[in-house]
Amino acid sequence: MPRNASLYLYFVLAVLGYHVVRRAILLTRSFFEWASSQDWPQTVGRVISSDVVSVPIPLGGKGPSYEYHVDGHTFMSKKIYVGQDSFASNFEKSGAVVDKYPKNKSLVVFYNPTRPEISFLERKVPENFTGNLISGILLLSLTFLLFYFVLTTINK
Repeated sequence: MPRNASLYLYFVLAVLGYHVVRRAILLTRSFFEWASSQDWPQTVGRVISSDVVSVPIPLGGKGPSYEYHVDGHTFMSKKIYVGQDSFASNFEKSGAVVDKYPKNKSLVVFYNPTRPEISFLERKVPENFTGNLISGILLLSLTFLLFYFVLTTINK
């Protein structure tokens, strides 16, 4: 194989490897965050703004802001559920979010007892967690197959 072609394949493998590792880290973090959040205490909060733009909200995007109080301190957040800011996020239409969380609505907020600035409104598992896990495994397998192909081709 010509040297330029093998360099190109190494570059492709490096890019694929980066995305596989990044996705694995985000999925693992989201899973453990979700698992630990199942025991978090709750408090009452209030939506302070719900000015969501009219496009899907991927990766945490712009969502409703809410405030809540823990031990006399006021906190603000935009996170609705675990995994909202990772590749494990599902895409919710902004209209549905505005309808569900209108301004001044009172709501239940689940917060991290050791770091109360971290909070969520819903304890749901990210809806496409399984799909992301399967695609991550497939992408990892493809990366290893390409790496094997490159090594066996160069050594011939």
